[in-house]
Amino acid sequence: MKKILLSLLLLFCCQLGFAQFKNASFMVNGQTLPYQIMFPENYDESKQYPLLIFLHGAGERGNDNQKQLTHGKQFLIDNFYIGNQAIVIAPQCPENSYWANVKRHQIDNKTTFAFGATDTPTFPMQTLVSLVQDWVSSGKVDAERVYVGGLSMGGMGTLELLWRMPDTFAAAFAICGATDLNKLSSYARNTAVWLFHGDDDSVVPVENSRSAYKKLKELGCDAEYTEYKGVNHGSWINAFQEKELAPWLFKHKKSIPNKELRDRISKIVENKKATVGVGLIINGKDTLLINNDHRYPTQSVYKFHLSLAVLDYLDKNKLSLDHQLFIKKSDLLPETYSPLRDDYPNGNFKMSIGELIKYTVAKSDNNGCDILFRFLGGPAKVDDYVRGLGLTNFSIATTEETMHTNWDVQYRNWSTPYTAAKLLEIYKTKEILPAKFHDFLWSAMIGQTAAFNKIKASLPVGTVAAHKSGLSFRNKDGVRAADNDIAIVQLPDGRYYSLAVFVSDSREDDATNVGIITEISKVVYDYLTK
Repeated sequence: MKKILLSLLLLFCCQLGFAQFKNASFMVNGQTLPYQIMFPENYDESKQYPLLIFLHGAGERGNDNQKQLTHGKQFLIDNFYIGNQAIVIAPQCPENSYWANVKRHQIDNKTTFAFGATDTPTFPMQTLVSLVQDWVSSGKVDAERVYVGGLSMGGMGTLELLWRMPDTFAAAFAICGATDLNKLSSYARNTAVWLFHGDDDSVVPVENSRSAYKKLKELGCDAEYTEYKGVNHGSWINAFQEKELAPWLFKHKKSIPNKELRDRISKIVENKKATVGVGLIINGKDTLLINNDHRYPTQSVYKFHLSLAVLDYLDKNKLSLDHQLFIKKSDLLPETYSPLRDDYPNGNFKMSIGELIKYTVAKSDNNGCDILFRFLGGPAKVDDYVRGLGLTNFSIATTEETMHTNWDVQYRNWSTPYTAAKLLEIYKTKEILPAKFHDFLWSAMIGQTAAFNKIKASLPVGTVAAHKSGLSFRNKDGVRAADNDIAIVQLPDGRYYSLAVFVSDSREDDATNVGIITEISKVVYDYLTK
């Protein structure tokens, strides 16, 4: 009986230790990264908290979503659940992979690590970057206080994550890690770093941390280094007993670009009976994201994606904009928005691809959209094309006709604001289309019917704005699933910005929905031209 009671007591204590952590997972590109998450005691959803990413070592790899807390669990609970309160995320790397892109070599009983053969991230690292971006832009995190730390393989991952996201982390710690010294300059002046190592480490030689510390100091980094005499690879035991580690992290804050603009946009969207997401990329560099962790139904915004895919298809198949399609009367569905049907009510005529794109983009024609989908082979072809550009956080799954059959279907076509803004950026800067096709689409977007102007409506007369809007119907409860606009806006000084504003599941009236978009647009333009 005593053994049973003891077992129950031990089980209770173990469960108590993990009680603060909850299972979660993050999926991108069909791949899943499991993680444990801990919210601070008395977590208040109305507040923003610091975020700490904790990366485990090689021995804790797997898919049980438990082993990653084998080392450091109590340190995290003691310091971030009650004390210096923070949201803690501890992802788990798969069994046969690594956080960092590194090769380990053993020659004459000497261990070396080779970095830099390629900048391609491992799957866990690629997914981790997306996970961090999602949380930082979620509105739940204080973006000035984002931290990362890890041990052994996780120490290597920590130092790689810093150069992959050099503008994200205020401070980091790496225990018995190693890194590519050539990458340190990308974050040395932006992020404080504390390195720990045992001088008798037989797994990851101490020279790795010594040389990294020396280089960081040469580069002007706010760097610390602690070396434990006579300690082998398990120097995390010592490091987690350092009483100053957590306070050291928290004393560092990162200056957030365009904070004033972020605050002004946040003021516009607060207390609205809608979910509002904003993605802004300024001149291809600075990024501002608000509520980016939501899947916003795209509605007609996805006609921009469709047009890119159609033009790419024409290019690859050596077809011109004059290529003709025969449009049957049955293609012109009656119960949908369609200037094309209104102009050609009897159907059974030929029209060029170029004219169909104009109807679809400039006039937001739903029948034209579905004719182009059929020309390509369906929405999946467009989805594949956009994914081929390196984007993941979106889905193009259904036609306009299908969306009209059931309220829930429209949510299968979705995007985050950042992904929409990034697609605009790729179109603007990456030469993904021949100049003649690029310019044709640009002209169609500039010429979108004035009735659909949202971002453009509040800009000074004469401002060049290539945009594509989207709008859903309302359900029986008066909810509008989507009122959106995305645009590339040219500034008077030659700069530009890509802006995506999604208003989802709104119970506000139409004037308020449009007002949210036009006001955000005006605030962005005024801020960048002041």
